Amino acid sequence: MRLRRLALFPGVALLLAAARLAAASDVLELTDDNFESRISDTGSAGLMLVEFFAPWCGHCKRLAPEYEAAATRLKGIVPLAKFVYFDL
Repeated sequence: MRLRRLALFPGVALLLAAARLAAASDVLELTDDNFESRISDTGSAGLMLVEFFAPWCGHCKRLAPEYEAAATRLKGIVPLAKFVYFDL
């Protein structure tokens, strides 16, 4: 029984690490409430790239990891943001 609990621990640790990485996104989250104020804060470049993201859209889902990588590479140069669209 004790061995079984130990065998599950690496899986739990992996899930926790993945959750931390997901929470540490370089893509800014825009909402109806913060859209106007956040797009005015464009940093030194004076511009911002905004993706209008729909969770049910296959193209949006395939773009998400590439967009995240671009946000990380361009951090401090050009901010990347996404506005998540929920209506169907």
